[in-house]
Amino acid sequence: VEDPGECDRTVFADDDEIADEIKPYVQAAYQGGVIHGREMDSQLCFCPNEPIIRAETAVILNNIIGAEVPVNATEFTDNDTIPAWAQSALYALNDLGILRGTGGGSMSPYSTMNKAQTAQLLLNLLQGTLITGADNCHTGNVRIIGFTFHTTVPAVVIIAAIRTVPAVGFVMFIIITY
Repeated sequence: VEDPGECDRTVFADDDEIADEIKPYVQAAYQGGVIHGREMDSQLCFCPNEPIIRAETAVILNNIIGAEVPVNATEFTDNDTIPAWAQSALYALNDLGILRGTGGGSMSPYSTMNKAQTAQLLLNLLQGTLITGADNCHTGNVRIIGFTFHTTVPAVVIIAAIRTVPAVGFVMFIIITY
């Protein structure tokens, strides 16, 4: 696993809230197209201290694996609450069995990820899509190296993945908090 290098400052307006040791990973994930940030008060922000919601988790993971939206996407009872920027990722990951609904036919896109949901998501990701090579997933350029529950920072899960981009290899660390 390659080190993402040094980074004194990220592209995000709330850079001062991002821990120095995390900045290189955040910047590498941004440059690799894994994260995009959030516009707040006309500024691009990362919001490092906010918990991640299910919709954001789906977008980040789908930016890594590139799953396509199924032709006949599952309808959820809360479809009208799914943000437009997360619809394709949520439908694609649900179709692959990576990120399922929360019960009662709901996807709960604005709910945070709890430990049980995160464990299920990671297991589904590792055992299903990338190992079996689902047809609608760009598995040829992504390999999950592993994941770990951070030992010194409770409620943080780190997934290490290599994503090969033409002529450039990236190591992506996705931090999922719940």
